[in-house]
Amino acid sequence: MGLRTAALVLLLATSMTACGGSQDKARELVEVSQLKEVYDDLVQTTMQSYSPRFLEVMDEDIRTVLEDKAPFKEMQELFIDSYAANLQADELDAAIRAHFHPEQAKSIFADTPEGRGFMSKMGDAYSNAQDTFENRLKERDPEIVEVLDEMNTRFNR
Repeated sequence: MGLRTAALVLLLATSMTACGGSQDKARELVEVSQLKEVYDDLVQTTMQSYSPRFLEVMDEDIRTVLEDKAPFKEMQELFIDSYAANLQADELDAAIRAHFHPEQAKSIFADTPEGRGFMSKMGDAYSNAQDTFENRLKERDPEIVEVLDEMNTRFNR
């Protein structure tokens, strides 16, 4: 193996390890965040938009259909991927620490240009994942409507 080949292999191995590290850190950040609450709020809001159209279907049944068509696990994976793609491992560490020490984080992030830049990157990563999930939910509207329409018809008989 030549020197160039060895260097390329080392570079690829290092980049894959770094990516895996970012994935692990992103997963840790998602696990400590209140993403489940965000998901539940989104499902609740979406459920309320379907409820008037399908009067015979109970809200909990609508919720079940929505959770089946757009599961929480999918949202988690989108956030993990977005955080890993947009943030470095040290930035993800900082976000995790900020979660556990919000009073310190607020002053650090608000009072420094680097902190404001970091908050902007975090916001972009969050928005990208949220928007992607909401778009997927909208794309699945025909499937959702089909299931709810069938349920509505069944209950109307």
